[in-house]
Amino acid sequence: MRTVVIATYFLFFAIVALAQQRKEYVFTNFSTSNGLASNIVTSILQDDKGYMWFSTINGLQRFDGNKFLNFKAIPDDNTSIPTNNLRGLYFDSHKRLWLIGHNNTVGIFNTSRFVYNDVPIQLKRKEKTYLYKHFLEAADGRLYLYEEKGNIYRFDEKTDQFVVEHNVIQLPASWKHNRITWDGQTHRYWIATDSGLVVYNPASKLLSYRGHNTEQDPVIKRFENETGILNVVMLTNNAVGFYAQLNAVALPLLYYYNRNTGAATVSNPGKELNLNYYEIHGLVQQKTGNLWAHGVYMFAQWLPEQQRFQALPNTYQGEQSIKFNYANYSYADRENNIWIATDNGLFLFNPDGQVFNSFSLIRPDEAVVERGVLSMSIQQTKDGNIWAGTWGRGLFYFDNHFNAIEVPAPIKALQKNFTVWDIHEHSPSGKLWFTLENQGNNAMVYDPKTKKVEWVNNSIFGTEPIRQMIEDLDGNIWFGTQGGYLVKWDQQLAQGDVHKGYILVARTGNIRKLYRDWQGTIWAVTNSAGLLKVDPKKNVVLRNFVEDAPKGYELTTNELCDALQYNDSTLIVAAGTVNLINLKNNKVTHITTANGLPSNTAVSILKDKRGVLWFGMTSGLCRVNLEKNIFIPYDRRDGIPYDNFEPNRALALQDGRLVFGTDQNLVVFDPLKAVQTERPSQPMVTTFRLGNKTLPVDSLLQQEEVSLRYNSTSVYIEFSNLHFFRQKKLRYYYRLKNLDADWILADAGNHAQYNYIPPGQYVFEVKSVNEDGVSSKDYATINIVVKPPFWKTTWFYALLTLLGLLILFLIDRERLKRLRTVQQMRSQIATDLHKDIHVTLSDINVLSAMAKIKADKDIDRSKDYIDTISHKSRDMMESMEDILWTLDPENDSMEKMLLRLKEYTAGFKNTHNIAIELNSNKNIDKLVMDMRCRHEFLLFYKHALAYMIEQVGCTHIHISLEYIKSKLTLKFQADCLTEGNDKTAQTPSWQEMHKRAEALNASLDITTNKKKAYIFLQMDA
Repeated sequence: MRTVVIATYFLFFAIVALAQQRKEYVFTNFSTSNGLASNIVTSILQDDKGYMWFSTINGLQRFDGNKFLNFKAIPDDNTSIPTNNLRGLYFDSHKRLWLIGHNNTVGIFNTSRFVYNDVPIQLKRKEKTYLYKHFLEAADGRLYLYEEKGNIYRFDEKTDQFVVEHNVIQLPASWKHNRITWDGQTHRYWIATDSGLVVYNPASKLLSYRGHNTEQDPVIKRFENETGILNVVMLTNNAVGFYAQLNAVALPLLYYYNRNTGAATVSNPGKELNLNYYEIHGLVQQKTGNLWAHGVYMFAQWLPEQQRFQALPNTYQGEQSIKFNYANYSYADRENNIWIATDNGLFLFNPDGQVFNSFSLIRPDEAVVERGVLSMSIQQTKDGNIWAGTWGRGLFYFDNHFNAIEVPAPIKALQKNFTVWDIHEHSPSGKLWFTLENQGNNAMVYDPKTKKVEWVNNSIFGTEPIRQMIEDLDGNIWFGTQGGYLVKWDQQLAQGDVHKGYILVARTGNIRKLYRDWQGTIWAVTNSAGLLKVDPKKNVVLRNFVEDAPKGYELTTNELCDALQYNDSTLIVAAGTVNLINLKNNKVTHITTANGLPSNTAVSILKDKRGVLWFGMTSGLCRVNLEKNIFIPYDRRDGIPYDNFEPNRALALQDGRLVFGTDQNLVVFDPLKAVQTERPSQPMVTTFRLGNKTLPVDSLLQQEEVSLRYNSTSVYIEFSNLHFFRQKKLRYYYRLKNLDADWILADAGNHAQYNYIPPGQYVFEVKSVNEDGVSSKDYATINIVVKPPFWKTTWFYALLTLLGLLILFLIDRERLKRLRTVQQMRSQIATDLHKDIHVTLSDINVLSAMAKIKADKDIDRSKDYIDTISHKSRDMMESMEDILWTLDPENDSMEKMLLRLKEYTAGFKNTHNIAIELNSNKNIDKLVMDMRCRHEFLLFYKHALAYMIEQVGCTHIHISLEYIKSKLTLKFQADCLTEGNDKTAQTPSWQEMHKRAEALNASLDITTNKKKAYIFLQMDA
C-alpha cells in the first residue's frame, strides 16, 4: 500500500510538473552584426555612471544603450590599451578600471580621458601563455592581484606597481589557491584551493581548513572532505555557494550551504540538466536572490527551494533565444538585468522585469508544445480559471497562472477536432456556453453544478456558425453568426430552456464581435456592414454606423474588428485605424498614423485599470493615453515573442492582467508593470561630436561651457538614461535654448544634430519622459558658446564706431578748415577789393580835383582826367563784379565757370568786333576749383583776352580749355596785326598774366611773332 501511495505521489508530481509551463525568457543578442567588437566576450562590468564595459578578444568596449564605443591597441601608442585580447575587467573602490590582457599585462584605463596606464608587476613570472589572474580588494582598501596557483601581489600606490606579498595568507603546504573571496558577513577570507576550502580570519590571523578547523566554521565542517574547489561565492540570506571538480575527469558539482538554517545541498547539474559534459565558470546572484550558474554548455538557474537547477533552452529558436557553447561570464547590473558573455556574442535578459510572457496552448498530458494553434476565443470564469477555444484543436483549460488543467469529463469531447468559436459563462445560472463550428449543433451548454451537457441546434441561426456571444443586463444571451444573423435568447421567454426563446433581431454582415456598453446597449461589430447599435429591450437596431455616412459621421471602413467603451461619451472601434464615436451626438473622429498610431493595423482593444487603452495590432501592441495623446508601441524588440495579433482575441483578466492572442500563443502581461510609474531619472549626454571629431564627454561636462568657433558649429549629441531593458519605454526631448522655440522629440537613435548654430550663448537641454508623459526632474545640460567672427565682436563694433567717429571728426575738421580757408580767401579778396576801391577812389578824387582845376584853364587836359576817371570807375565796377561773382557759392561748379568765361568772351567780341572761339572738352565738368583759383583763373582769362586784343591787335582768336590727367590747360592762338615787341611785354595785361599765373602756380608761355600770338597756361588741378 505504501508503495502505491508513493508511486501515486510521484505520478501526480510528474503530471503537475509536466503541465506547468516553463517561463520563456526573451533575450536581446549583441553580436558583430550590431556593434560588438567580437562575438567572443570575456568580461562585463558597469561603472558608477551606468555605462556597461565589455572586454573581448578584439578590444575594449563601452555601451550606453545606443551604441558601442571601441578602444583598440594602437602600435607605438603607449596610451592605448596594450592588447586587443583582453581577459578581465575590475573596478576598484577608487573607480579605476583595471584591464587584464591575454599577454599578462595589467593596467588602468581612464574612463574619462580614454587613456591607458600600464602598471608593472614585480617579479612577474615569465610565461608565454596566459596566467589566470584576479583582483581582490581588502577591507582596509588595499588592492591585490593574484594568479591562480601562483603569486599574490599588492598594489603600491607610491611606486605605481604591484609588489609580491609573501605573507598575506599562509596556506597549508602544497595547497594552491584558485580563487579568494571576501566575506562581508563574517569579515573573513574564503580561499578556494585544489585541496579544499580554507577560511582566514585577518583579525585573529587564524586559518580554518580540513583537519584544522580552529574557529569551528560550519561550512568547513560540513564540506571538509571536498577537494578541487574552483570558486567560492557569498550569497544572500547568509548563504555560501561554491563549485568543485574532484579531478580532471569528473564533472563539477555545486555546493550550497545556508548558515542561517544549516541546510546543505550538493547539486549535480549534469543529471539535473541532462548534460553529458559541462563546466561551471562562475555564479551570479541578482538583488532578488536568484542565483545563476554559467560555464561550458550551460546557463541555468539554481532553485534553492527545490534544490536543483533549471536550465534555459540553449538552442536557437528565433531572434530572441540564446545559443552558445561557452558562457565566459555573467553579470547583474543595477537594473537587475543579467548580461551573459559568450562565444556567440552578448546576451541580455531580465527574468524578473520581463513584462510580456507567452504561453502556448497545451494540455496536461502533452509534453511537446504544438506551435500554430489558433485561438478563437479566450474567457475567464468566476473561479479564475481560463478557457481557450481554438480552430480545429478544440478546447483548452488553464488555471490563473496558465498551467494546463484537465477539462471536465463531460465536455472532454470538445478537446479534439472541434472549432470552438466562443465561450460564455451565463451569470444567473453559471452555465457555460460553447459555440461550435457547424457539425449538426450550434452550441454546447455545460452546467458545472449538475455536470449536465445540452446540445443546441436551432434553425434560427441559419447554416453559418455562431462566432460571438454577449449577455445583456437582463441575463439574456445575444448571438452573432458568421452569416450575419443577430439572435437573442430571452431567458424569460425560454423559461430557462436552452432550446427555446430565440428571437431573430437583425440580419447584417459577418458579426465579428458583440459588445455591451455601460448603459446596456448591444453593439454588433461586423466584417462588412459597419457597426450596429441595438436596443436590447425593444430588439431593434437604433443606428448603423457605416463608411459612406455624411462627413463627420463616417467610419474609415465597414470592415471592423473590435469595439470598447472608453468613457460615458466615447465608444472606440478598431478597424485597422481607430474610430472614436461620440455617444451623445454620433459624430465620429479618426486616429491614424498621422495622429501617432504606429500603424493602421489595430484589430483588438482592451482598457487597463488605469483607464489606458491597449491596441492589439498585426505588428505589435500599442499603449494609448488618449488624455495626453501619447502612443507607445511594443513589439518583439520589447520582448513579445510573436507580435502578429488576431482580431478580437483579447481579454482583461480579473487581476488586471491583459491577454492578447496570436496564431502561435497567448501573450499575457500586467499593464501596470509595463509602465515606469516613478519619475524618470536624469538622462546623460553620452556623445558629443563636433564636425567629424568626437570629444570626450566627461571632460566637456567638467567645463563651465563648450566654446565653438563661428565656422565650426556642426554639433551631434547623443544621450541616454543608461537603461538597457527596452520594455522601459522612455522618450527623449531636447532643445537648444535661445535657438529652439520648443522641445523636440528625439528619434529612435536618441540624438540631436545641429548643422549650424549662429554666434551666441546657448544651453543644450535634454529630458526623459515616461509612458504617461512624466518628465525627469532634472535635465542634462551643456552650456554652448559660439564665438562670433572678429568682425561681429563687440570690440570690433566699438572699433568701427571709433573709426567712424574719427572719420567724421576728420571730415568735420576738413570742412572747418575749408570754411576757414574760404573765409580767409573771402577776407583776403574783400581786403584786396577794399584796397583797390580805396586806391581807385583816391585816384578818382585826385583826378576829379585836377579836372576841376583844369576845367577853366585847360579843357583838353580836364577831359583826359575825366576819361581816366571813367576808365578807373569802369575797371573798379568790373573788378567788384568779378569778386562778387567769385564769392557767390552758387558759382562753385565748373559749369558756372564756363558760362562766366563765355560771358567775358562775348563781351570782348561785341566790344572789339572780332572773332573769338572758345572750346572745352567733356572732362572739364569733372574739375573742381576752389574760390581763389577760380578768381585768379578768371582774372588771367580777362587779362589774356585784353592782351591779345588791345596790346597785340589780334583779329581772330581761338581758345581751347582742356582737362586731361589732372592737368588744366588754357591755350590762346590768334592772328595779329602787329608783331610783338618789348613794349608789349611791359603792358599791364602782360604783367597781370604773369602775376595770376604765379598765384595759380601754373606754367605760362606767351609768344608773339610774325603776326601770330600764343598764350599757353598749364596748371595742376
